[in-house]
Amino acid sequence: MRVAVLGCGSFGPHLVRNLAEAGVDDLVVFDPHEDRRERVAHAIPGVRAVPSVDAALHADAVVVTTPPDTHAALATLALEAGCHVLVEKPMTVNPHTARALVDLAFARERVLAVDHTALYEPAFTALQRGLAELGHVRGIHTVRRGRGSAVDELWDLAPHDLAVLDALWGPWSDVTCTRVAEVRRAEITLTWDDGRIATVTVEAGSPQTERATELVGDRGRLGVNALTHRGPVEPLRAVVDDFLRAIRTGVPTRSGGRLGARVVDAIAEAVRTSRARAGTPD
Repeated sequence: MRVAVLGCGSFGPHLVRNLAEAGVDDLVVFDPHEDRRERVAHAIPGVRAVPSVDAALHADAVVVTTPPDTHAALATLALEAGCHVLVEKPMTVNPHTARALVDLAFARERVLAVDHTALYEPAFTALQRGLAELGHVRGIHTVRRGRGSAVDELWDLAPHDLAVLDALWGPWSDVTCTRVAEVRRAEITLTWDDGRIATVTVEAGSPQTERATELVGDRGRLGVNALTHRGPVEPLRAVVDDFLRAIRTGVPTRSGGRLGARVVDAIAEAVRTSRARAGTPD
């Protein structure tokens, strides 16, 4: 199987390494910065750098790990070329392009997966157990803090916990959001038709790192700190294994395109409602 990785910035090399360790024997990489792609090719045995996106698309599968606003165009090119696609989160930054990718993958009978790494962490398994043990869980509260990146905090940090909530509870019915721009802090409130509620707090201007989730149920509460949960397998390796398994067997991935599109929908609505509350035009 030939796999091409588009993007050799901060995260791309980690995906290339995990693909190599997963046994992919034909790996190519492309990045518009020649020094980046050559550095990855020299660092990981068996990896070849190619000079263009078109050259990279001569592959069975493509991994897109470029800036979020480029995901839709690159994933579309890959699917149209007949490739299976794994795309970094968020899948796109527009609900229309996210749904278009889902439709295109379905039409071409290709795997479309999204790297929501939090779904493959031991903390997620602990939350699944908590749902089974706490009776009726009526509330979930998540907090994710850190220095973040140059990307808007909602698009950068919120996809992780939104993906977890979707996987635990299924699609929500309503999304609202408030933001404090000075500290790059946002709180998303999600509600379900049966009265369940979740809050997702993200803060990209914090010097401290925090990744915590609390379940509130009839039988008590459970707090899970993702930073202290470690497992035998690197979560990113689990993402890669799941994607490759889906290609080989046809079994859907844990983090497919439809989930990814719902996450994009939620963030877009969170941005819209936060602007409306602040009196900022769209």
